[in-house]
Amino acid sequence: MRPPGTRRRPPPPPRSIDGTVTADLADVGRLAWLVERGFVVAATTTGNPAGTRVACALAAGAFWPLLPAALALQTALTVRPGTRYYLTPARDAVLAVAVRRGGWFVFCHVAERPGSGQGRALRALVAPALCAAADASGTPIEAAALTSRLARRYQAEFPGLADQGRAFPQGRRLRRAPRP
Repeated sequence: MRPPGTRRRPPPPPRSIDGTVTADLADVGRLAWLVERGFVVAATTTGNPAGTRVACALAAGAFWPLLPAALALQTALTVRPGTRYYLTPARDAVLAVAVRRGGWFVFCHVAERPGSGQGRALRALVAPALCAAADASGTPIEAAALTSRLARRYQAEFPGLADQGRAFPQGRRLRRAPRP
């Protein structure tokens, strides 16, 4: 029995989700490239806040000089027991989910070609399975969306995902409580 006032550590997200590929060590280079691609896209998207564009441009510019460190970090994240990277079978979009602060945190959602539908197709596979697993285990799901428009899209795809206000440093903080 847990002492009063302590939270249980959530189980890891599902190991696999039908229709997706779960990343392993062979995917580390591809994942690092997709993250770099995400920084470049965020830096060049004029609808993003200026601070976001500058921070992402700096991160994108540092990628190649810091490639060994980026690969080491990506390797550590990929093998971390509480983290899952779900990829499309073509490995052209990724959505990562990790155990964090008593729930699952959705992060690193990048498509190789933004606007192509790759990310939407991946979310259509991952969202229902992730929500069902979260409900079964009593685990909340949290995410951050860079823009209000993206937050609304995520809310439509993840039933019960509610806007919790501003995220740091920008965007919208989202949370979904488990359903009985």
